[in-house]
Order: sequence, then structure tokens, then C-alpha cells
Amino acid sequence: LEALDRFIRTHLEGLETCVTFYGGEPTLNVDFMRAVMRAYPHFQFQLQTNGTLLHRLPDEVCAGLANVLVSVDGGREITDGFRGRGVYNRVMRNVAKVRARLGGKLTARVTWSSGDTTLGDLENLLERFDYVYFQFAHQDGVYGAADMEKKKRVLCEMAARFFAWDGLYPMIPVMGIARNKLMPHLACADTA
Repeated sequence: LEALDRFIRTHLEGLETCVTFYGGEPTLNVDFMRAVMRAYPHFQFQLQTNGTLLHRLPDEVCAGLANVLVSVDGGREITDGFRGRGVYNRVMRNVAKVRARLGGKLTARVTWSSGDTTLGDLENLLERFDYVYFQFAHQDGVYGAADMEKKKRVLCEMAARFFAWDGLYPMIPVMGIARNKLMPHLACADTA
């Protein structure tokens, strides 16, 4: 905490600050999370977790979180295939247990590794989460041509849903994708 305090005083004094607890599994060190939240009550806090211990968070920590990102890989079969049998159901039970105690939103953080992930898999997450954020795993050889074609089809379905959805479509990356398609001049505005 002393090193963190020095860093904050040196680099963040007077700035609006959001702290994200992640790396390893932050719910294994709840005492540190609690200490940081108490030391800097004017900061905003979020948590990125695998969700397996989410139900153990004390009320005061839950209430102080503006956003909780829970790592899943799509639907039950795909998540369990990557993370172990029964993980998906355990995480969904834990999400349900903390939902009412959270001070903020729940976001499903999906690493979209499988070409078999469907739009239904992703949208089903919205039954438990406020938003779905996905990213593609970037490794050479991870995606064959067939997997890429499957993903492109799902992304096309998703883009159509974006425009048909009543209100704001809660698939976070699609917002940026749609902006870049509709206003391509903004996609490169920050690059020189």
C-alpha cells in the first residue's frame, strides 16, 4: 500500500481515477482490495475475476464496485471446455448470488476462442449480465479459415441485431465496430 500511495501522490493527484483489481485472481486477496478501497474512497473501482470465488466477496467490497467483469468463454459447453467441467454453472450461480449486493454493473468478459460460439451463446449471457464484452484471442494458428468464417457470420448477425435492438445493444465491441463502419473517418482519427 505504501508503494501504491507514493505512485498515486506522484502521478494521479487530482485526477479522476478508476482502479481495476485483476491479475492472478484478485478475489484471493480480498484484504488488499478492501484496504485500497478504504484508503481511496473517492476512486472508482472495478474487478476482473474468473468468478469462481465471487460469492465470497464481503458486502462492503461488492457495494464499492462500479463494474465487475467476469471471464467466461461463451456458453456452458465452450466455457467448461476451456476452464474445466462445471465452471460455467458455478460462475453463473456466483453471479446470481452477488447481483443484488453490487454497487454497479456486471459485464461478461468473453475471450472468443472457439469458432463454435454462436450469437445465441453471447446473447444468453445477457440474462445474467448487463453487458457482454468480447475479444478474440490473438495467437498464430488459433483460427483456421473455417473458424474465421463462422466468426464473421456471427459478427454479421450481431451487426444486424445492433440496428434492430430496442435501445442500446449491450455487446460492447459492436458499438465501436458499427461506429467504424458508419463513420470510417473516426476510426483513424487518432493515428498519424
